[in-house]
Amino acid sequence: MVRDNLGHASIATTSQYLHAEADARYEAFETFTDAPKMDKK
Repeated sequence: MVRDNLGHASIATTSQYLHAEADARYEAFETFTDAPKMDKK
């Protein structure tokens, strides 16, 4: 449904946006915590 609403031909394109947003939220959260940083894979 998200892929179709955004007009993407492939779910892979939609996934790039979703992962980028999740990564940005995670990095922002890390700045407010004392939790050890995790390496991205």
